[in-house]
Amino acid sequence: MPNSNNLGVLGVGINITDLKEIEISLRESQKRFESLAAVAPVGIYRTNTTGDCIYVNDRWCQIAGLTAAEAAGPNWARALHPEDREKIAAEWYASVQECRQFELECRFQKPDGTVTWVLSRASAERDIYGEIIGYVGTITDISDRKRAETILQKLVTGTAAVTGADFFVELVRHIAEALDVTYALVTEFVGDRLVTLGFWANGSLQPSISYLPAKTPCEISLQKGQYHCEQAVQSIFAEDLDLVTMQAESYLGIALKDDQGRAIGNLCVLDTQPISEIKKVEAIGLLQVFAARASAELQRKNVNEALNRLNQDLEMRVQQRTQELQERERFLQTVLDSFPLAVFWKNRQSVLLGGNQYLANSCGLESPLEVIGKTSFDFSFTEEEARKYVEDDRFVMESGLSKIGIEETITLANGEVNWVETNKIPLRDALGEVIGLVGTFQDISDRKKAETDLLESQRFLQLVLDTFPLFVFWKDRQSVYLGCNQNFAVGAGFKSPSEIVGKTDYEMPWGESDAEKYRNDDQQVITSSNPKLNIIETQYQPNGQIMWLETNKIPLRDLQGNVIGVLGTYQDISDRKQSEAKLQLANEELMRATRLKDEFLANMSHELRTPLNSILGMNEGLQEGIFGSINERQLKALRTIENSSTHLLALINDILDVAKIESGQITLDLAVTNIESLCTSSLSFIKQQALTKRIQLIPRIPKHLPAIRLDERRIRQVLINLLNNAVKFTLEGGTIILEVSAVRLESSTTNLTPLNYLKIAVIDTGIGITAENIQKLFQPFIQIDSALNRQYNGTGLGLALVKRLVEIHGGTVELTSEVGVGSCFAINLPINIGSSEIEEQTNSDLSEQAQIGQSQTEELISPLILLAEDNEANITTFSSYLQAKGYRIVLATDGQQAIDLAKLHHPDLVLMDIQM
Repeated sequence: MPNSNNLGVLGVGINITDLKEIEISLRESQKRFESLAAVAPVGIYRTNTTGDCIYVNDRWCQIAGLTAAEAAGPNWARALHPEDREKIAAEWYASVQECRQFELECRFQKPDGTVTWVLSRASAERDIYGEIIGYVGTITDISDRKRAETILQKLVTGTAAVTGADFFVELVRHIAEALDVTYALVTEFVGDRLVTLGFWANGSLQPSISYLPAKTPCEISLQKGQYHCEQAVQSIFAEDLDLVTMQAESYLGIALKDDQGRAIGNLCVLDTQPISEIKKVEAIGLLQVFAARASAELQRKNVNEALNRLNQDLEMRVQQRTQELQERERFLQTVLDSFPLAVFWKNRQSVLLGGNQYLANSCGLESPLEVIGKTSFDFSFTEEEARKYVEDDRFVMESGLSKIGIEETITLANGEVNWVETNKIPLRDALGEVIGLVGTFQDISDRKKAETDLLESQRFLQLVLDTFPLFVFWKDRQSVYLGCNQNFAVGAGFKSPSEIVGKTDYEMPWGESDAEKYRNDDQQVITSSNPKLNIIETQYQPNGQIMWLETNKIPLRDLQGNVIGVLGTYQDISDRKQSEAKLQLANEELMRATRLKDEFLANMSHELRTPLNSILGMNEGLQEGIFGSINERQLKALRTIENSSTHLLALINDILDVAKIESGQITLDLAVTNIESLCTSSLSFIKQQALTKRIQLIPRIPKHLPAIRLDERRIRQVLINLLNNAVKFTLEGGTIILEVSAVRLESSTTNLTPLNYLKIAVIDTGIGITAENIQKLFQPFIQIDSALNRQYNGTGLGLALVKRLVEIHGGTVELTSEVGVGSCFAINLPINIGSSEIEEQTNSDLSEQAQIGQSQTEELISPLILLAEDNEANITTFSSYLQAKGYRIVLATDGQQAIDLAKLHHPDLVLMDIQM
């Protein structure tokens, strides 16, 4: 229902000018705060009442490593070091609870791990009504201060507990480590030189040095009290060569001064790098702090040294009157205590007046003072021992005579009973009256045991020596007998070894000439310190017979190795000498028979080969139709004759070659030989045999082998022999390898100097050889008796020839084999085979007179051959064959006739029996 009583409008007006001005002022304050925060050198932050970040300035972000957005809310706590978070939270909570300002030194850690020490302060922010609406705080980077504090603390801690000389050593070490410099020195003036009290260089303490300060940076430091050179110190002080040695680039030093302001030393650091401005400030501050401490320590050191010198002088003056007596007493006690035996002295009542430390120890006491006033009955000695000691004391003091070398037992405090040697002499006063005694005793238990052991050892040794079948003796340096065994004594005509001791060879039953010889041998052994072994000599026996002796003498030495005599043995070898004489005669007869056999076989060469040559020659003539045509059956029979004769000739050649080698009649025709050609030609000889058995031949012959001097025919004979054996004992389908290589071997004839050798090896996959049969292979006329290889014929001389031929070349033969796997026969030929060790046979060239030219008209005439032969079978064989071939023949049956016919007819060719 409308109100009919409304009379108008009622309004209220409030003046808000002050409020507006406050708002404007707040906005301006906010802008000023933000401008100030932007340029402030500290980090500024604001949080709400719960501690969430609502504002940080740029400097806070730089220190924390977070952006303002990343720090918003509770995320600002990420900037705190993990180890400090609990501490910061606890302090924040306490400050809030106690309504006080928050202040704490703590660490911030950036995401990259960089740690910054800060001083964090914060206060509550209140509104106009005084209510807390948040907190405003700052963080100030105090890393440099913390580092300086740490360094200073480390220096203070490191040097606080040390004084004197140790202080200076610790000072330079800690300064060098704190400032990270190469060198740190603290010096004092001694005369006009600076002497280092502490010198730290390259991470370690150096020995003390001294130097003149003139023209060094220390000179300026001492003059001005302080000097620093940031860089190029070597150039500025060019005459200071120590700076060059140290490779110093920078220097900083502070003078050490006494209470009167006088320079007494210097504290300085040097580095191989320039010193930065920050580091210089830090170093100067540090050195200034410790220069004062170092000055005080140096003055205290000097004062102490002066006081010590003064005290020493005073003490010397105070002690001067009593020094002689004290020194004498101290010296006497010291000497007595150092004795390895007990020393004591008693009065006439056998009461101890004193002793040394050894005596106290023996009695179970700690000090010699404890023995004073005691008697022998007061110790651990048995009553019987104590009574005997007192009786000995009474005898010495009453008789005035000494008792020396008394061997007796003593019971020690630990219950042990030891042997001692006691000496007692009278103790007299200035008037010569006996007022007591002085005695000593020493433990001789070891000596007594050693004497017992030595006696037992000597008895045992004598027993052992007496059982020897040899004659054993030993003498001193003058060839006087010290002992012998029973055999020697009986052999010399005595009953026991004791009768020999003290005698010389001139007093023995053998002759004077033998005695002189034995003495000379002794002196040679003694003076040269070298043994004389296996001396074979004769000795005339008392019965007039001559005995053959084998004597050995060696130096006899003491424990220090000095020669004190000679030890010898001899044995009767008369029976052996007689046996040796008989054996020598038998060997001479055997050698003569062997030589005659070898000479016979060598000289039989002509007679054995001549009929075979005739057979082979006739056979070859028949096969070639010289004596008329033959049919196929006859040709087959002739071939059988040829094969058998060739085999027989090979066997005879092997036998004769061995005989020639054994009799020394073989010589080598040495020439420079191509090894590759030699090996290739040797393989060709067995190629057909290998092909028949389907054996694969593999040559491994390197190129550019050294050409060596050897008898090519003989080494080819060796290789063919080894290859033939390999083919013979390798089953069908096997493999044979001929391998050549250079090796270095030790030579037994050249003092073990390694020599260059050429190794030629024949490796097969044959039946192999057992170890016990390997040595038999190289012996003449021996074959291995196995079921497999007995199917092959032979004399058993092949490998013996191989060994002999290689050895006269200066080489060696090697064999390795495994049954069922194969064998490797190798010969080693020295590359320096042209040495004088091998006899060389030189073939003379034909002289010009032997080369008879013939005119053109003579070329149409058949060649003339002079046949010098005295065997009718050979004459018929050669004449028939040569005439059938169209040659003219002139026959000579002896050597002179051959010379005469050669001069007369000038033949084109001479065929001559070599023995003619």
